[in-house]
Amino acid sequence: MHYRNPVRQALEYRSVTRRIGSDRIKPLHEKTLSYNEVGTDKATLQGIFVGKRDGGTRGHKIVVASQNMNQMEFSEREQVPYELDADLIFDEATLVSYQPRTCVDLVIRSDALYDLPLKELGLTMEVDSQEVEFTLEQEHEVPPISLWYSKRFYLFWTHEEVFDQKRRTGRVCADVRARDVVSLNVSHDLYSVRLGELWRQKFRWFLGGLPDV
Repeated sequence: MHYRNPVRQALEYRSVTRRIGSDRIKPLHEKTLSYNEVGTDKATLQGIFVGKRDGGTRGHKIVVASQNMNQMEFSEREQVPYELDADLIFDEATLVSYQPRTCVDLVIRSDALYDLPLKELGLTMEVDSQEVEFTLEQEHEVPPISLWYSKRFYLFWTHEEVFDQKRRTGRVCADVRARDVVSLNVSHDLYSVRLGELWRQKFRWFLGGLPDV
C-alpha cells in the first residue's frame, strides 16, 4: 500500500513518528530555464535526501511499523515529525548565474540531530556534463529553531515533543560559463544505517535559449 494512501495514513498515525507526505520524494530535481529566468524564483528547485532503497514501507514491514510506537517509518528518505510541515526540511538550490561564472545558492534545512556543515556534504558540481572545481562562498549558519508539537500516544494521551530545525546557506561557484546544463550533487552520510552508504539528492538545470556569445 502506497505510503500516501489515506487509509494507511489513518492506520499508522499512532505508530509512525516521522514521514514525508509529498510527491517530491525523489533524488533528482530538474528544470528547464530560459536565460532570463536564471537568478529568479523560477530557477529554484526543492528536494530532500533520499537513500538508495527508498520507496516506502512494504509488505510485512507495514505490520512491524504499526507495532513500534517510537520508530521511524521503514523508508530511506529524510523525514519530519508527522504533526509538522514537511517544508521544514526541504532543501533549496537556485541557479543564480551562468556567466562569466556559474553559481548556485544552496539552502540546507535539516533536523539539528543530522546537521552537517556544507563543506562536509560531499558537494560536486557539473557544468555541461563535466565535473568542475568550485568554491564555497558566503557560507552562513542560522541558529536552530525549536518547534514544539503535541503527539498523540496510543489513543487517549498526548505529550509534548520538540523538533529543532537547522538551516545553512552558501553559494557554490565555478569559474566557467555554462551553455547547456548545470548540476549540483549533494550527499549525506549520517542518515544511512549501512556503513559507507550515502543518501543523495541532485539538482539540475537545463539552459534553453541562451544567447550565443
